[in-house]
Amino acid sequence: MLDPFLAIAETLELSSSELAAVERYRVDPRGRAFLPMADVLRTHHKRDESIELLIRGLADHPSFSVARVILARELYNKGVVREALAYLQSSPVALDDNALAQKLLFRLYLL
Repeated sequence: MLDPFLAIAETLELSSSELAAVERYRVDPRGRAFLPMADVLRTHHKRDESIELLIRGLADHPSFSVARVILARELYNKGVVREALAYLQSSPVALDDNALAQKLLFRLYLL
């Protein structure tokens, strides 16, 4: 059975760098390649699918702070404020030195 995210990618016109990201994900769908794959989806206006992939990837890699912050940013941009805040607050690694995380937290706390 084809991974649903790979099935979506097959319908898109991809650049060579995007094709490389898709191939890395195809080789190791449970690895950290989910982040560039999610970026490919987001770039092609598949935001919900990108968010779904980020959530799934973080289930396997909860300490991948960059992916966690990107997910929070995407949720914030979609207006899903509480969930975005929950993903940042539940990080198993400190996000104190991550400028994007701190900016997002500030915005989320204001809301």
